[in-house]
Amino acid sequence: MRNLGLDIIRFFAVLLVVGHHYNFSTFTNWIFKAWIVGGWVGVDLFFVISGYLISSLLFREYQNSGTVNLKRFLIRRGFKIYPPFWLLTLVSVIIFSATKQKRTGSEIITELLFIQNYLPGVWLFTWSLAIEEHFYLGLALLFKILKSIDITKSIKFIPIICVSICVLVLFMRFRQIINVEHYFYFMYHFRTDLRIDALCFGVLISYLVYFKNLQQTVERIPAKIPVLVGLLMLLPAFIYPRETDRWVLIWGLTIFYIGSALIVLGASKLNNSTSKLLNFLGSLGAASYSIYLWHMPVRIWFLPLLIKTTQLSNPAFSFGVYVFSTFIIGWIMHLLVEKPVLALRDYFYKDATNELPVGVNLKFSPGSGVG
Repeated sequence: MRNLGLDIIRFFAVLLVVGHHYNFSTFTNWIFKAWIVGGWVGVDLFFVISGYLISSLLFREYQNSGTVNLKRFLIRRGFKIYPPFWLLTLVSVIIFSATKQKRTGSEIITELLFIQNYLPGVWLFTWSLAIEEHFYLGLALLFKILKSIDITKSIKFIPIICVSICVLVLFMRFRQIINVEHYFYFMYHFRTDLRIDALCFGVLISYLVYFKNLQQTVERIPAKIPVLVGLLMLLPAFIYPRETDRWVLIWGLTIFYIGSALIVLGASKLNNSTSKLLNFLGSLGAASYSIYLWHMPVRIWFLPLLIKTTQLSNPAFSFGVYVFSTFIIGWIMHLLVEKPVLALRDYFYKDATNELPVGVNLKFSPGSGVG
């Protein structure tokens, strides 16, 4: 059972990123200008959601069985991430080669090893997938260590570990960026060691929900309050360009993941709805991974070809075509690739969190609907 509220947040997160990667240089509308300045913050939303939901898988399994099966966890993650990503990489290499933009062997290997946020790969935008992959492996390693000690006694140290990582990463960002004479945001925006704190904060929030009754506190607060406060905390991303305001990549990233966590907590209360619009947005959000994977190929390959063949001259209309095409193609790839692979995964490696753990309310179960 999916959580509708989180799927809707996924929809808006991917919409922010999709719009951000369009060329708004011909637009004078302040909304579009703000969009290109701060739409990248949608990735931070994804990071917090991912940390929150992926860790909840392990927390729920622990509450069910007293342990966690890390082999099954990593295999299920692999089924979710790799096949759609491999297809994108294969298609990309073929098309780039056919258009005389051939990628080198080292770039392809970098992409497949998920280290493209440190070295040149096939695509630039897949840097966030590398951070996600590093997080999965790091989380599995952490739980392996906790198991080797005594998970029943050591799991309580997870909040300390998460807070320590967040503080350390903030310190590293400050040290790396503040005294740089020639600031260039590309050097600091994509690295795992400078961005992993958003995912760790998601883990912290999930732990507090499962083990410290944060759920009950959130239930007493109207959902719109944490969502509105969270949105206000994201607002500086749309005002201060990361290209020129280096503080955005220091303190700003911390503010953004805290704001994203508030949005996640508020949105999680919307477990389902009778609204056709909300359910439609949620269904698009459920396909956000495939939409994200294919939005740049649509932008780089499909849109210029469409503009050339149809002689589109209206920038607003071409932008609309780009967004519409991205969501359509992403949705199709979700149906053709992602869903069949996930069905195969669930057949061979069943989700360990199917049974409701003691003390977790189904209505607000953060682990529901994790891919």
